[in-house]
Amino acid sequence: MLISSIITHNAVENFNTERYGPNSDGSYAILIASIVMLVIELSLLYFAIRIALASGKTNTTKFIHVVLAIFLTLPYLLLNMIFNKDASAALSGSTSPLTASLRFGFI
Repeated sequence: MLISSIITHNAVENFNTERYGPNSDGSYAILIASIVMLVIELSLLYFAIRIALASGKTNTTKFIHVVLAIFLTLPYLLLNMIFNKDASAALSGSTSPLTASLRFGFI
């Protein structure tokens, strides 16, 4: 998540400085590609947070899973899909991470 946001920020800066220069077409293409990658990673972040909330048993593990999902989105999602059985159940909709996350040990 951090890498794609940094790449998008740099692409916007390069596009603003080279708007009418000789490399303007290249900077425009990089800007479009970085925005597309950022949107894809944001959608994957949604699924990673769903998995994190569904697979955490206690408040501490839910917090750790959410932090890992935010900072390491793609590796977290891929490793959970391979090794965590709760991840496929969370994405298929058989468990509701929203109700599990709203409890937080209060009920």
